[in-house]
This record gives sequence, structure tokens and C-alpha cells, in this order.
Amino acid sequence: LDRCQQFQDKTKKLGFIGTAGTFNSGTNLMSELLIANCHMQARMDKFGPRNRGIRWQVPWGKHNPPGNDGFRQGHNTYHDTSIDADTILPAVTIRDPLTWLVSMCHLHYAAHWNHSESRCPDFSEPDLETIVRYAHFRRKHTSILHLWNDYYREYLQVPFPRLIVRIEDLIFHPEETTKTVCECGGGSMREDGTFKYIVNSAKKGEEAHGKDRTGFVDAIVKYGSDKKRYQSYNFPSDLEYIRDNLDSELFQLMGYQIPDPQRAIKE
Repeated sequence: LDRCQQFQDKTKKLGFIGTAGTFNSGTNLMSELLIANCHMQARMDKFGPRNRGIRWQVPWGKHNPPGNDGFRQGHNTYHDTSIDADTILPAVTIRDPLTWLVSMCHLHYAAHWNHSESRCPDFSEPDLETIVRYAHFRRKHTSILHLWNDYYREYLQVPFPRLIVRIEDLIFHPEETTKTVCECGGGSMREDGTFKYIVNSAKKGEEAHGKDRTGFVDAIVKYGSDKKRYQSYNFPSDLEYIRDNLDSELFQLMGYQIPDPQRAIKE
């Protein structure tokens, strides 16, 4: 929240809020909650009621890493050709890597690494290199875990305003978290005082993708207990790898618990 005022001062509350985040991190849920509940009143007053200021994603593409400023400034998605990258506040969703890794095994999107359906994640593989084929470039990472490390390290270190949002907070405190993101960008919540929850997983136009979408009810089932955090881990060595290779600063900042290899559910 340390850059909220910087963004508001720069844009005079006429900017946008857009969602960003790596694959399987809850970007759709963040977008839908903002669209349903937040608006930029200053934009609406100046440009009309249709100019609500909430975008489905950041103009450089919600899954694309932000480190290349030339790409961030010069690339625009199909629906965001007129949006200046410096006038949008990225609401960057992040997720506990233990549950995120399992989701990546089920639906890997543009990330490619050696893994099998019988054991995933599997950090015993001799070659763990992960390649992400974005639409306009490729990135290499030491492992699928390092994709998580590298992506969010980039967003942590960017010089422009951004807000990193835990999906766990969106799930268990949706109204408070959405309000915080909305007001950080200079926006206001619904004038009627109600809060619209995203109850079910439902496809939403061309921007949405994937077989499984995270809605409120789905998410509570998925994240509702500490046991579920470990239920897909049968080998202590995988949790040891995660513990020893995670970005410890990111973990501490986000308040995630360091994995305990003894919690592995041995077959």
C-alpha cells in the first residue's frame, strides 16, 4: 500500500485499475470482483458513466512479466490499444506456491517442464528447467518453482506503483480486500452499499480461459484447510526442495508459512 498515494497523485484519480498475475493465481476472480464492485468516480465525472476505469487486465497482458519496460510501454492487448501503461495500477494476484504448483500440474498454460501425471510436482527430475512461451517472447527458469519466484520478484522490484494481492485474502475477506485495492487506485465501491460476490465458476467472454475458473464457493473448498495445502505432496523431498529454493523474502512479505517436509502424505 506504500505506492497508492503516488499513483493517485500521478493520475489525479483519472487512472485505471487492471489485474495482473502469473497463471493460476486468481486473476479472473480479482478482475470480476473489481468490475462488479469498484469504479473510478473521477473518470466517470469527466468522461461519462461508461468510463468506470476498471480493466479486465493490464494493457501489456496480465500474465506477462513486467521487467522489460520497453515491452510494457509498447505492447497493448487487443482491447487496450489506447491505454497508457503508466495510467494503470496493476492489482497483481499471488498465491501460496504449494497450492499454485499443484494447479500448474493440472493446467500448465504456456509453461513447459518435465513432469508426469503420476507425480507432480516432482523436483527429483534431473532436468527441472522450465520454459514459458509468452505470445511475444520466451523466459527460462531454473524450475517451475522459480517461475513463481522470478515473476513476483520482478513485480516487487518495479519502479512504478503496483499492489500485490494474496488470493487467499480475496477468498476469505473478499469485501475488505476488494475495497482496499479499489481505494488504492483512487476508486470507490458501489454507491448502493452492497457487495457483489463471485459465487460460481463461469466463463466470461474471450478474455477468460482454462477449464477451471475460481469462484467464491470453489475457492473456499480448495483453500479451506491447512490439510488441503499438503494433500498432493507424497514425498518429503519435494517439500524440501520448495523450502530450500523459495524466495524467502517474498514468503515473509506475503505471510506464507514455510513448507514442512514432515507434512508430506506418504503413500
